[in-house]
Amino acid sequence: MPGYVRAGNSQPAWLFPFIVVTVLILSVLPLARLAIAGIAAFASGGVSDVLADRALWQATYYTVVTSVLGTIVSLLIGCLFAFLLTLTDIPGKGLLSFFFVLPMMIPPQVTALAWVQMSGPSSPLLKALAIAPPLGSPQPLYSVGGIALLYGVQHAPLVYLALRAGLMTLPRDGVEAARLSGASSFRVFRDIILPLSLPGIIAGAAISFVSCTGNFGIPAILGIPASIFTLPTLIFTKFSAFTSRTFGDVAVLSAIIAMISVAGLMIQDRALRGRDYRVIGLSGASAAFELGAWRFAFTPLLWAILFFMLAAPFFALVAGALVPAFGARRPDGRRHDAAFGTPGETPAERGGPMAKLILNRVAKDFGTGRAAVSDFSLDVREGGFLALLGPSGCGKTTVLRMIAGFETPSDGSIHLGERLLADAAQSLPPEKRNMAMVFQSYALWPHMSVADNVGYPLKVRGVSGEAYRAKVGEALSTVRLADYAGRRPADLSGGQRQRVALARCLVTSPDVVLLDEPLANLDRHLKQEMEETFREFHQRSGATMIYVTHDQSEAMALATDVAVMSEGRLLQVAPPAEIYARPEGRIVGGLIGRGAILTLPVMGGERQLEWDELQDALQAANTDGGDILVRPEDVIIGGEGAPATVESVLFEGERYAVKLTLRNGQRLLAFSRVAVVAGEAVRVVIRAGWRL
Repeated sequence: MPGYVRAGNSQPAWLFPFIVVTVLILSVLPLARLAIAGIAAFASGGVSDVLADRALWQATYYTVVTSVLGTIVSLLIGCLFAFLLTLTDIPGKGLLSFFFVLPMMIPPQVTALAWVQMSGPSSPLLKALAIAPPLGSPQPLYSVGGIALLYGVQHAPLVYLALRAGLMTLPRDGVEAARLSGASSFRVFRDIILPLSLPGIIAGAAISFVSCTGNFGIPAILGIPASIFTLPTLIFTKFSAFTSRTFGDVAVLSAIIAMISVAGLMIQDRALRGRDYRVIGLSGASAAFELGAWRFAFTPLLWAILFFMLAAPFFALVAGALVPAFGARRPDGRRHDAAFGTPGETPAERGGPMAKLILNRVAKDFGTGRAAVSDFSLDVREGGFLALLGPSGCGKTTVLRMIAGFETPSDGSIHLGERLLADAAQSLPPEKRNMAMVFQSYALWPHMSVADNVGYPLKVRGVSGEAYRAKVGEALSTVRLADYAGRRPADLSGGQRQRVALARCLVTSPDVVLLDEPLANLDRHLKQEMEETFREFHQRSGATMIYVTHDQSEAMALATDVAVMSEGRLLQVAPPAEIYARPEGRIVGGLIGRGAILTLPVMGGERQLEWDELQDALQAANTDGGDILVRPEDVIIGGEGAPATVESVLFEGERYAVKLTLRNGQRLLAFSRVAVVAGEAVRVVIRAGWRL
């Protein structure tokens, strides 16, 4: 056909332009878009914010460590198979080679899930063999070592293929010449084959390292539950919290991944520099060693490795599939989850009142040496608004995720009324709990409109048509976003995005609504607005709400009950007014409200103290005694009180916050409507105190 083939070239005329356009669309343009975002972030100063984030460098550290360890594992396994299958007379080479490269064709997420099913206390396979660890034992794969091990399994075929290609070019006569020189098989391998194999080994290591660096599936399954983030999973979290800065941040993170990969390739180049590995003489026939009696050792070894790489995880997945699952029919016709109700049913549809949420001695251990949650017992009253308050890292988000079904307790149980939601042996999936969650990052889908985001839970439940539109419209009207139904999340402010997430909760009539620090990303004005929105939402939905925060002002303003946590343990649960006036212990007293904790020698057993008792204690020379919490509103400057010195004064608009130093050196905080001067000598009266 004229014009179909170029002159002097057997290729079709359209092939080259087609390849160029395909590469341009699928590779060059996306990379260019990312590069532009990175340049824009650099120009706007956003790079410095990303580089100052501690999470970035922690993720970089885990990326490098897991990639290096994974590369070592892949080298050990890949080289063993390459040398034995290429250079020896081991039987079954074809089958061994085929099965060995299979992990490379399996998605890493599937590999990770299969290995999780194979190991740990909840493994159906280990339970069937009666060798499962005790319930509550940590999952060993949720660790740096677990990630590295699966990196090695996933990428060992890359090392195998790279090394095998080099070994296939080794001339048989080179090996025979060494043998004729008197070298034993071991010496031939050490002195001839191994040095000539270095390019293939180094190339395989470089490919494996780069692949480990960019691997997302394995660290997503094994790392995220243990809070071990690599750069690819950190990029995922950035996209989950999609903002106007997301592409710039992702461009910076991608550049760091690229730099790590380039560093690995530079090490490869450095390792090969100055060495001439060209084979002299004829090549094309691989060298062969006869294993002799060693065949009986190496053959079972290779098949055993393949069994643990492929067969055992596969059998674990099959065993997991055969275990009676929530929602499956029993032989008697009943559903395995009959006690759990039907997904999406409201309490009214189930014909009973809203149930109380009960956590009974719940614990969670990620195998880090310190339990994230320990002996946690809590009853959340039906229709209540509980604030789970504590410093960062105290375990409150872990408790929330166990309630939601994203984590399984290591010990204890979680009930919603009579329904068992989870214990150490089983866990009802999140989609069957009739709960909703508002995330700190909003968790909105950027490719969907506001209406589609809100209505997605309805689509999952099969609601469509006029009923769908009515419920979505009603939910958006409730959060005052009816006019924004056709917009995308990227076009909304932070407060608007949070209201979209609330509307998505409202359409499903959930039993429990979980809120994970939803106001952390908002400014003060928007926080006050959203607090009012949350109160309205609670009154309208009637759902039980659990609100995780480290901000005690949010907890006190919103909740009907406040639960204070520290280091994975529950310290106190009480209504806001009670926990403010009568906290239990120094930690709760320090977290709730403002004030000072004095050490005073107060006699008697009363916990509520008046000025007469406190005055004598302040005048005593001995400062040994109990901890007394004094709120600033109970401190009066002036009168015939105890002597003190003004340390500093802070104007707060309607009042002054005055820091005072008592004669015995202890410090006190007071509110005053009259200005005082730092350094001024005053007298103070403490109207009331609370013995902690």
